[in-house]
Amino acid sequence: GDVLRRYRAYAETAPDAIACYAMVVNAPPDLPAQYQGRPVLAIVGCHADDVETGRTLLQPVAEFGRPIAAVVDAMPYTALQTSFDAGNPTGQRYYWKSQHLTGLPDELIDAVCRFAGDLHGEFTIIGIEPLGGAYGRVPPDATAFPHRGVPFSLGIWTGWAAPAADAENVAWTRAFFAAVQPFGAGAYVNYLGDDEGDRVDEAYGANLARLVEIKRRWDPG
Repeated sequence: GDVLRRYRAYAETAPDAIACYAMVVNAPPDLPAQYQGRPVLAIVGCHADDVETGRTLLQPVAEFGRPIAAVVDAMPYTALQTSFDAGNPTGQRYYWKSQHLTGLPDELIDAVCRFAGDLHGEFTIIGIEPLGGAYGRVPPDATAFPHRGVPFSLGIWTGWAAPAADAENVAWTRAFFAAVQPFGAGAYVNYLGDDEGDRVDEAYGANLARLVEIKRRWDPG
């Protein structure tokens, strides 16, 4: 919780060139043995600009709390982009929920910590994504996507292997989602699941009627 509150303060003031995520994952195999089988909190940052400036701006992240491991270094963008692929292997079982957030109040952080402490699914990731920046300065009615002013998004990306665990993991995901809904500010359409057709209005907000009319005219099928 303390690290997430420090993360909140950092993310709220970071410049546009920095994207910094907070992610709860099952300890990856390259961490020491005593952490295996346990959830860990990863702060994952990217500075898409001058390397030395990035080292300076991201150094405070490496000093949050007492990190198990801390690395701030240059890497190809494609390496960063694929760094979590191994934790979400193809062919497994996944059930996701997500929520745009009005912010990261202490009550929300408490809920995240509570569910993170009982993490379900060996491939599960809880992700807090920073929003805002340049795309936040586009007018809400300029495109179909209306959520230009929300500061964060929360992803509950549950994953597991055994079909026998389906009901348990789906129930955990839904309970987690219910706990964070009071802090919600809409949905991201690419994260909606097959059972979330009733959230389409959350994804498009006031732009939905216009989008429906355009689709009726140009893509009626």
